[in-house]
Amino acid sequence: MDEIEFAEEVLVAAEKIRKLPLNQEIVSRFIVSKLYYGAHHLGRLLLKKHGEHPDLWLNNVHIRTLRELKKKFVDTGLLSLRAHTALRTLRFKRIKADYFLGKPFQTEEIDKVFRIYREFLNEVRLLLPSL
Repeated sequence: MDEIEFAEEVLVAAEKIRKLPLNQEIVSRFIVSKLYYGAHHLGRLLLKKHGEHPDLWLNNVHIRTLRELKKKFVDTGLLSLRAHTALRTLRFKRIKADYFLGKPFQTEEIDKVFRIYREFLNEVRLLLPSL
């Protein structure tokens, strides 16, 4: 499975899981985490296409991915700042989902996670053929 397929399938699964009659807080946390990782892998894919080797990075992989995307894609005009911000926001939401159990997710917050994930996925899809 490649990164694009993973990102697309994660979105399909997240949309289905959201509709399940389960504890919505658990569902929300699961969705946020998986959507972040779908987007994170897309960021890594962009870096690989640019000649980087994120699979070899051992430390601070998530921060480094954001930093390298900014330097190599946003600062050069290949990727929008909005897309970079979306990935950064998804990362923060994933941290909340995984570590801050006392902070519940609101429906609007999950709607936003889906929206910015789709925006990031679409921008990456448009960019990939030119790399």
